[in-house]
Amino acid sequence: MKALILSAGFGTRLRPLTKMVPKALIPICNEPIIDHTVRYLMGNGISEIGVNAHHHHNQMVHHIQSLQKQGVDIHIRVEKDILGTGGGIKNFADFLKDETFIVINADIITDMPLKDVLMKHRKSGALVTLVLTRNQRFNQVLIGSDYRIINILDSPVPDGWTFTGIHVIEPEIFNLMPRKDSFEIIPFYRTLIENGIHIGAYTFKNYNWFDIGTKESYLEVNGFLLGRKKLIAGRGSFIDPSATIEGWAVIGSNCKVEGGSTISRSVLWDNVIVKRGSYIHNSVISSGMVVEGEIQDTAY
Repeated sequence: MKALILSAGFGTRLRPLTKMVPKALIPICNEPIIDHTVRYLMGNGISEIGVNAHHHHNQMVHHIQSLQKQGVDIHIRVEKDILGTGGGIKNFADFLKDETFIVINADIITDMPLKDVLMKHRKSGALVTLVLTRNQRFNQVLIGSDYRIINILDSPVPDGWTFTGIHVIEPEIFNLMPRKDSFEIIPFYRTLIENGIHIGAYTFKNYNWFDIGTKESYLEVNGFLLGRKKLIAGRGSFIDPSATIEGWAVIGSNCKVEGGSTISRSVLWDNVIVKRGSYIHNSVISSGMVVEGEIQDTAY
């Protein structure tokens, strides 16, 4: 079975972290997001993976090549002009046309198993099944008692559901897509629903799901994946024994945390220097930065 990871976007909600790095390569617990996604897909029976790229595509190509060398059957296509979520899927039609396939956004982390979704999708006869959960910020999908999607709204409503960014799709969809190369998938789904096409819903509440679209959600998923660990530090990093970790911290490779410093609920990327006596709380420090003094509730 094949899957497509949508990773061409600009990651605007995570700026400034995504100004120099594509969102799919932002580290979570010292691993790029896309590595977590690839491992999730492979653990759910996916044998071949496609990836689209646009923003900082050279970095993406280099990283995908490293995954290929590790034996992952993964294919990347660079979009010269960004095609949108719908156009990105359409651009892989020749790769995905032979069987039911999965599409997943590059900026989510979940442990929800796919086998039950696939089973329900195939039994329902839906052209597309969207995987939904509950999140007050994003409850924009309305479903009927028969688990057909009725509408996808522009803003959340009390009885709505959240689209997780996971789609199960039949290849016949390519016959219905617009002729234009660039378009967004959600407005296209709305058009299909209006025309009576069966777009199904699979709902879950008992698994974890994170949308990594803001600094707060980024920090939340790092803390969650750390579990009971208080600290992870990458290769070559030095943390002075007199430095303090409050709550938890993720520290990348080749970092230096000098004496008397405190790091609290924060993530440091690679090659960060924290000067003596500094204080970092609820923040993300990108690669190569030097921190001196007090930093709180910041991403840079």
